[in-house]
Formats: sequence, C-alpha cells, structure tokens
Amino acid sequence: METAKAVYFFPEDLYYHRETHYWVRPSGSAAVVGLDALAQAAMGDIVYITLRESGHTVRAGERIGSVEAAKMVSFLVSPVSGRILRRNEHVLRTPSLVNTDPYGRGWLVEVGELACNRPFGSYRPGEEFRDYPFKPTPDDLALVRQELQLDGLLS
Repeated sequence: METAKAVYFFPEDLYYHRETHYWVRPSGSAAVVGLDALAQAAMGDIVYITLRESGHTVRAGERIGSVEAAKMVSFLVSPVSGRILRRNEHVLRTPSLVNTDPYGRGWLVEVGELACNRPFGSYRPGEEFRDYPFKPTPDDLALVRQELQLDGLLS
C-alpha cells in the first residue's frame, strides 16, 4: 500500500528563494516575509517562535528571530534589508500557523523602507512555480533541512 504524500503549492503572487525557503510578498514599498511550505514541512511541527520588535532595522541575512520545531531549533533571518514595520503577533501566540497556513496567517514580519531598488533580485516569481505542485519524499525533506542548515537558517 502506497502512503499518500503531501502536495505543496506555491502561490503566484509571491517571490521565492529556493535555497533559503523564504517567500516575500511585495506590498508597495514594503514586503511581507514568511517561510515556504517545504521549509515548514522539513522543520516539523513548529512550537515556538521569537521575532524582533517593530522598528528594528535589519540587513538581509541578519537574524530576526528564532523558531523551535519538532525536528530542529533554528534562527530566522531577514531575506531583505529595511526596517521591521510589524511582526505577526498571532504567530508568536500560535506558532503552528506557520505549519497550517504558511502563505496566509503564518507570515512572520513586514519589512519596509527597503534598502535597495531590487530587493527581490535573487527571488523567483511565483508564476515560475505554476506547474510545480511538489510531492516531496522523506529524502527530499531531509535535503531541505540540510539546505537550511548550510544557508545558516538553522543552528
């Protein structure tokens, strides 16, 4: 009997970084940031999240918080440079939102005053993933965990 595998979709209105597994949603001169479905699946059930306070200035690659999950504890880093306009207080109270709704209610922070003209240069537009419903195997998720560790997302 074959075990059913989860299918992961990538909304077209977002930009994705395949190696770090962050997404960004441009919103005027700001961007909402979150973890993609593969990252949260690789981490397992997320039980605790910390996020920097609003008003904090961050550079791309700088720590903005941490996440504790069933399979690992890791740092969260900002994929863009700017000022944190707001953090998702709901995720701080209910971290499992990152697992259950990673592209909606599970967002992490909104960063404004973006520091460059092309803040999403290394990110791929969601329409490139239109035909990419992905059914990862346990080996695929292990590879995603390894990528997250190599890219410094995970401790």
